[in-house]
Amino acid sequence: MVNEIDIIKANLYRSSDPGELFRSVGEVMETGVLLTKWRPFIIRIIVPFVLTIILCLISIFLIIIPAFEHSLLSGKRSMIRELTASAWSIVDNYADQVEEGSITREEATQLALHHLRNLRYGNNKRDYFWVTDLKPKMLSHPFRPDLVGVNLSDYSDPDGKRLFADAVSIAKNRGSGYLNYIWEDKQDPDKMVPKLSYVRLFEPWGWIIGTGIYLEDVERESSGLTRKLMWGSLLVTVIIGLILLFMARESLKIEAVRQQQERSLQESTEKYRNLVESSTEGMLMILDGAIVYSNKLFCDLTGYSDDELLMSPLQDLISDPQGEESAEELSARLLSAKTMQKDEVHFQRKVGPSFDGLISISPIKLGGKDGHVITISDIMDVKQTEDELGKSKAQFEHLINNINVGVFRTTVGKQSRFIEANPACITIFGLASEEELFSVPAWDLFLDAADRTTFLRKFSQDGFVKHYQTRMHHRNGKLVNVSISAVLIRDESGKPIYCDGFIEDITEDFRLEEAQRHLVSEMMQSAAHLEMPLSRLAGEKVSSLPAESDYATAIKIVTEEQSNFAILNDPKSGLPAGVISRQKLSSEFQASRDGANQLPLHALAEKILWAEPEMSVAQGRTLILEHGASCLALKDNNNRVKQLISSKRFISNTRSPHGMIIDEVREISDPEQLSSVAARIRDMVLVSGAENIDHQVAVTAISEIGEIVIEKCIELATRALGPAPVNYAFISLGSVGRWEQTMVTDQDNAIIYEDAAPEIKGNVERYFSELSTMVCTWLDKAGYDFCEGEIMAMNPKWRQPLSQWKAYFKQWVSTLEPTDLLETKIFFDFKGVTGEMALVESLKAEMHRLVAQKPLFLFHLVHNCMQFKPPLGIFKNFLVESSGKYKNSLDIKKAMTPVVDFARVYGLKHGLGETGTIDRLTRLAENGALSSNELKELKTLYNYLLELRVKNQARAIENGLVPNNFINPKTLTEMEQSYLREGLIQISSFQAKMSFDFTGSA
Repeated sequence: MVNEIDIIKANLYRSSDPGELFRSVGEVMETGVLLTKWRPFIIRIIVPFVLTIILCLISIFLIIIPAFEHSLLSGKRSMIRELTASAWSIVDNYADQVEEGSITREEATQLALHHLRNLRYGNNKRDYFWVTDLKPKMLSHPFRPDLVGVNLSDYSDPDGKRLFADAVSIAKNRGSGYLNYIWEDKQDPDKMVPKLSYVRLFEPWGWIIGTGIYLEDVERESSGLTRKLMWGSLLVTVIIGLILLFMARESLKIEAVRQQQERSLQESTEKYRNLVESSTEGMLMILDGAIVYSNKLFCDLTGYSDDELLMSPLQDLISDPQGEESAEELSARLLSAKTMQKDEVHFQRKVGPSFDGLISISPIKLGGKDGHVITISDIMDVKQTEDELGKSKAQFEHLINNINVGVFRTTVGKQSRFIEANPACITIFGLASEEELFSVPAWDLFLDAADRTTFLRKFSQDGFVKHYQTRMHHRNGKLVNVSISAVLIRDESGKPIYCDGFIEDITEDFRLEEAQRHLVSEMMQSAAHLEMPLSRLAGEKVSSLPAESDYATAIKIVTEEQSNFAILNDPKSGLPAGVISRQKLSSEFQASRDGANQLPLHALAEKILWAEPEMSVAQGRTLILEHGASCLALKDNNNRVKQLISSKRFISNTRSPHGMIIDEVREISDPEQLSSVAARIRDMVLVSGAENIDHQVAVTAISEIGEIVIEKCIELATRALGPAPVNYAFISLGSVGRWEQTMVTDQDNAIIYEDAAPEIKGNVERYFSELSTMVCTWLDKAGYDFCEGEIMAMNPKWRQPLSQWKAYFKQWVSTLEPTDLLETKIFFDFKGVTGEMALVESLKAEMHRLVAQKPLFLFHLVHNCMQFKPPLGIFKNFLVESSGKYKNSLDIKKAMTPVVDFARVYGLKHGLGETGTIDRLTRLAENGALSSNELKELKTLYNYLLELRVKNQARAIENGLVPNNFINPKTLTEMEQSYLREGLIQISSFQAKMSFDFTGSA
């Protein structure tokens, strides 16, 4: 079309004949009309129609059909999973009947196989269930009886897939799962087709139950949908095409009307054409103060005709919107303008409401007369739009100010600061006001410097970040987990000017995920406990009864030996022949006293149920439930009972792992059984795994177990020695007293007892000497090593009456030599474990009273604490051991010591009753002794170092090594090394603060 117009134009330039000229002009106009007529139609009608059809087809074939196929397959997968669960439940029902004793195991298995063999579903009832064992051997298959009883370990489909061996692997590893393979068609056995099955393990019988679907069925359903969608799409396309033809016809009619109107406009007089072409606004021409001309637009605005406006003064039409000038004054001021100017005035309509207009007035001379040309535009719509925008802005600001998501704008650069923020943003950081937020450097709110560096690098490279998760500071000292989405705003030259973004507090989400992780960890540990060998469980205290024993003799023996069970030996062989529980023996003996016939002991005893030591706890539980026995026995080399495990041991397996250990400790009746405690704690750590272990949960669990072990040792010792002659309290010191035990810990304990009368003082000392020796020795057997510094209750120095303990603290607090405090500061972290807690509280009160009276003590204590320096060189390199067993490693426990010292010193100064490091720091912040920033920095630092320590010990246990507190920094990741280095630098800063606060110098 363009080429035709160019040819016609060339002919115009070459032509000199007027007739030829008019013919060429007609061709141009005809061609232009055609082009003008069809171009909008193509753009507005044809293009959207084609795009709609394309998008519709794309949606159907790329989104709807794949989504349906996925949904269909997911539904089929869920169906076979639920059908398998139903079949599993049938077998489980038969297993329950076995446990109830209503049928035998053999009867139950035959009934279950018969039931599953006849279980059908699907079209023509051709879908079925099959059963194998873990060998795998086929136990039931309704359509392949030739496979029943056959070992299918090497059976494979045409693709070589060992499908039954894979089913065993899925059952053993996960308990259940899906399996893809090739199998014979249900209609044509000679045809092999893809199949998807779901298998599930029935663990009590070692069965694998499975069923499946043919994938060709799914494909047929999907193909049916595709055909329906294609025909539907074709029908829709035809309908839309018909609508398009109708719209095209109507559009051409409208276009014809519009062309007619344009030709009429071109025929307007030259006077109006010149004025309208120069402006699209209302126009007035004024000479000698009166209106001599107005265009149609102005007439339309005001409602006046040309004749009504001619020779009218301007002051009759306008007024001041502000009311500050009269119409005469306003008119005079406007018409006195010597240059073009703009102003806002109020115009009067002939009929209806007035309107605000923006005028531009320019001076002119016409026919020797002075005048003005005025253009007027109605700004009512503009004002209305501004009002609407204002309302929208107010609504937007209201929304922003009331949502829970923080919205912010910051400057860019190293000293980036907030310049805009909504209330939610301020709340997330726990700040008091917008001004406080604006005063804080934005990047300083990041908790971890390395994390901040990662964020800035990504933000600088990409120009945006999306849902970046990190931890930030909060005013009250707690950590806040946030998700940040931000974009870099640039000016026209590409220079960054702002950072706009959103920040959301996801702390609660993190807490829920953490709780879920803890739950999963406990479930894994419980499962691992079930896989533990029976020999690792704590046994019962057992008495051996002669074959000729009577009831009275038997009762006397088990009572004196405090046994829960008694073994009745065979009179001929002398070997164990039966077992009787103490409870059953007592009840039968009481019944005989009430007149009932007394059965002989051998008739009362139940047959011993023997088990192999390597048998798992789960297998032992199944065995004891199947036989309805009260206990399970393990043999020694002489065919005698080495260990007896009661049914009660198998009932507590639903508790958390450390709860199960505590239950076992509480059931211990023989000190020799305490030796299994350390191994049980190692098992608990191994199940969690070094990388997944939660250090806070682990430390709390180990500390709680440690305290229960101490209580059990004291209980056993008291049972052997009798009650104490005076009230006493057994206290823990150091990390044990702070409840901060890890896998590497020794004993730190002592005894406080009441001041005794002189006549019983010797007996009191002998009693506590024997008691403390027993307790400390048994603790050592349980894995809590003797303290190398002999800070234990078995050391006479550390088992003293209350008066002597008060004298000790008075001496320590009054000591002027810092070196004397090196070994004694551990006593300022003591905690009562068991006994008379009033003695503990009395000693704590005396300690705080003495510290308050002797401020010089804290001076020397701080001086002593400053001897522990973070292991960093002057160039911030790690200082490690240069030789010996731990060469190239640093002691992470010593690295933590300054934080513990810091909490202890400030806790003593403020008279806090707490002993735990985190507890002390939290209370100090609540009392205003620490700022919120200091609290969160110290808590983060301490928790990170503790996490490194616990995970390092867990890795050692995982690798079969003895756990310790030494870490080789080179084994850490670069980020871990960075965190550790920054943490040690922070320790130096806090040591300097402590030194300045207590000694006056850093």
